[in-house]
Amino acid sequence: MGLRILVVLVASLLFANSSYAYASGGVSAASAGSTTTPASAPYVAPSPLPPPLLPLAPIGQPPKPGPTSSIKTVTLSDGRVAAADRIVVGFRKGVSDADAQDVHRAAAAAGVATQDVRPIANPRAGDNDLAAVNLASGLTSIERAIQVYRADARVLFAEPDYVAHVTDTPSDTYFAEFQWNMTRIGMPAAWSITHGSGSIYIAILDCGIFDEFSGFVAADQLPGHPDLRGKVVAATSFVSSPFGTHDACGHGSHVAGIASAATNNGTGVAGVGWDTRLLNVKVMDDTGTGTSTTLVSGISWAVSHSAKVINMSLGSAGSCPASVQAAIDSAWASGVVLVAAAGNGGGGANAAEWPARCNHVLSVAATDQNDVRATFSTYGSWVNVAAPGTAILSTYADSTQYGYAQFDGTSMASPHVAGLAALLWMSVYGSSPDAVMNRIKATADPVAGTGTLWQSGRINAAAALSTAAPVITSISPSSGPPGGGTQVTITGTDFSRLAGATVVRFGSNTASGVTCASVQTCTVISPAGVGSVYVTATVAGMTSVETGVGVFTYVNPTVGPGTYEDTNTALTFTGILPWASFSDALNSGGTAKFNGQIGSEIHLTFNGAAITLVHLKQFNGGIARVSIDGSMVDELDTYNPTRLYQQQKTYTVAAGVHTVTVAVSGNKNAASSGTFVLFDAFIVAAEAPPPPPPPAAVGPGTYEDTNAAVTFSGSWTTFTNAGNSGGSAKFSNQTAAAVSLTFDGGAITLVHLKQSNGGIATVSIDGTVVDQLDTYNTTQIMQQQKTYTVAAGVHTVTVAVSGNKNAASSGTFVLFDAFIVAAEAPPPPPPPAAVGPGTYEDTNAAVTFSGSWTTFTNAGNSGGSAKFSNQTAAAVSLTFDGGAITLVHLKQSNGGIATVSIDGTVVDQLDTYNTTQIMQQQKTYTVAAGVHTVTVAVSGNKNAASSGTFVLFDAFIGQP
Repeated sequence: MGLRILVVLVASLLFANSSYAYASGGVSAASAGSTTTPASAPYVAPSPLPPPLLPLAPIGQPPKPGPTSSIKTVTLSDGRVAAADRIVVGFRKGVSDADAQDVHRAAAAAGVATQDVRPIANPRAGDNDLAAVNLASGLTSIERAIQVYRADARVLFAEPDYVAHVTDTPSDTYFAEFQWNMTRIGMPAAWSITHGSGSIYIAILDCGIFDEFSGFVAADQLPGHPDLRGKVVAATSFVSSPFGTHDACGHGSHVAGIASAATNNGTGVAGVGWDTRLLNVKVMDDTGTGTSTTLVSGISWAVSHSAKVINMSLGSAGSCPASVQAAIDSAWASGVVLVAAAGNGGGGANAAEWPARCNHVLSVAATDQNDVRATFSTYGSWVNVAAPGTAILSTYADSTQYGYAQFDGTSMASPHVAGLAALLWMSVYGSSPDAVMNRIKATADPVAGTGTLWQSGRINAAAALSTAAPVITSISPSSGPPGGGTQVTITGTDFSRLAGATVVRFGSNTASGVTCASVQTCTVISPAGVGSVYVTATVAGMTSVETGVGVFTYVNPTVGPGTYEDTNTALTFTGILPWASFSDALNSGGTAKFNGQIGSEIHLTFNGAAITLVHLKQFNGGIARVSIDGSMVDELDTYNPTRLYQQQKTYTVAAGVHTVTVAVSGNKNAASSGTFVLFDAFIVAAEAPPPPPPPAAVGPGTYEDTNAAVTFSGSWTTFTNAGNSGGSAKFSNQTAAAVSLTFDGGAITLVHLKQSNGGIATVSIDGTVVDQLDTYNTTQIMQQQKTYTVAAGVHTVTVAVSGNKNAASSGTFVLFDAFIVAAEAPPPPPPPAAVGPGTYEDTNAAVTFSGSWTTFTNAGNSGGSAKFSNQTAAAVSLTFDGGAITLVHLKQSNGGIATVSIDGTVVDQLDTYNTTQIMQQQKTYTVAAGVHTVTVAVSGNKNAASSGTFVLFDAFIGQP
């Protein structure tokens, strides 16, 4: 199935029955602007109908009747139609011309018989080079040629040269309402905003246009359709036709007239684009047939001739060809909006066609006079918008006659959108193809089917072109001195890039130096003011709404050292909701203020070297975001199970003038019931305070979780259990929550618990991480110990919640029990007694396990049982006296890599993967006769085919 023009062509419409809807070039009384039928009214057929078509007079030789396609085609195995003797090849970036020629020579050597190779023009330099490879007829199939080219690494893609053609979809119902479509999409109101510009070109990629470049004249003996004269600035053809660039298939002229017929000229019809001009790009032959090659060439030519919009009222079934997508991507990147008809197949998602389904293309379905889907129109969630596509009157020409005709089809719907895109290029929304496309979609009317049949509704030109009120989404910075002069960046939508068109006010005062680099960003200079004011933007008499994200605060004069209570006028409080004050004798100065609204802030500008925040902590305290000079320096957790007054946090800065801001972040500790920030005072110091003295070091002994020498930061919870050291322990899963002890000794032992939701504990000594301790175990085990040795002296140990965990764990909790300080490092444990020759099952006491291992029984195992683990670094060891050791293990589908070490040296990375389980696999390692220790550890690595990293241990066999 090939590409089709997305208009419903009705051949008999043009010739015989006077009850069909058509119009001649003589019609001049009606226009879209004169239609008075309201948009919501049901369709009513007009009477009488316009006069018949006029004969077309040739220049030079007469046209040949009954055009036939010059393209020889073949139907592929997937049902798609392609040129029978040509493929399209795309080379990877960086492939030189010489390399490309070498690819063709290699293909010829592999048996691909070619007639010639022709490059296809690229829209932009630097894109992938494309070539049309014409095959010697009958000698090499296109399937074989594609297979050979795809095998070369220098080729990005090789594909058939897919065929596209006009779709002949008959119309069952005829409507004669003259240009009802223009009123329906709001064109009269849109034209009151803009007529577009003759500098904006819409490229009509079709089967030609009856224009001044045609070889025919109209009844007045002048070339071109009278209602298209002066509109087409250039024309070209990429197909073979005796009619040149003329429209002999009766389609392209109709599409062109909808997009931009001569308007307000006292004759014929009006086009959406009004002053917009056209490019005639003939990519379909006189039967309405083309290929992906002609379409790619047409897109490239349109880009090179300054098109800002490309209309493609054509289509073909299947996925988007790579060559077409590459051309579309280049056009898009060059600043072109591409529009295509969705198709006339009447189907849904499975009927998606290219180029409408290609990326960076605005796909268009068709609606009828009652704003419902036209019965023939393709639809689906992939379709972007809809536009009128039934009983559409427009300019018409074929190889024998011209005038006006009424057609149905998505071919008719597409140029409505293309014309609107051209008008938008001359509006405040014309900053990029993406901006134009988004504006069309964002302002479409949500008619029946929106969200299911198409994404965004039926287009509304009046809404798309109207200047909506600007919206401010952020300002930065949000504060400045009362005298003004602060450069502020405003972010939002619907600003105007035109000088003087956007007016910005801070409260009632007007900002200066307004410069808008885009419709989303402006920079301004703040005027003088006091307090907190709303910033607004006005464009075309429409002003943005005052919101909390647009509040600018004039910061009071700088203060020096001292205490500044919540009642001090040097402080400024901002926010949508006011800060509430409460009195309590325990507050500094007797009062404090609180707020739980996100974005509420406190500001103070000071001259000093340190600023101390005095605040409260309580059960509903949240995270306070502390910033100095606009840079965040802290996310301060103000949660505590009970209320704590006059809590202090000091921040040091370089001596000078700074602004501190404390904001309600809206975030909180998981244990807190709220996000409130409770502010009490600021304390400004001229100099940074000296660092606090280190805590007193404790000597040898056991320090339970309840000992005052053990300090906790963050949120920890106590639980009692007789199995704990001292009868209690504390746990936390708050990332960075920590427990510390300063001690004087040569070793520190961490007593902790392991359980199913245990996480990784980060252990640091004197600020250096010494361990990432995994506290996971399938069951709870108490008073686990890990000892760290240090040089004798004073040290600080810290155990923190890392927030990380073993993959098998259900949580990241750290469960702390006690610290044990020793004056000296404990002596190393004696080596285990060496065993002699023999078999040592997984149950033998001489075999030692570290980490988490699970036993499973099976008669096929040595001794009837084995153990498995996927915990990284979990290990099994044996000390033996002999000259060889054999590892007995299992292999299976989730087996991983086992790291085998002897006397601490890795001797093997043993792959235990197999597609099926096989038992009692053996691997023997020889050593010098004597005492040795073998260790087999879970590496955490695996064969790519394996589904896991498990190591399955069965036994060791010691040999003399």
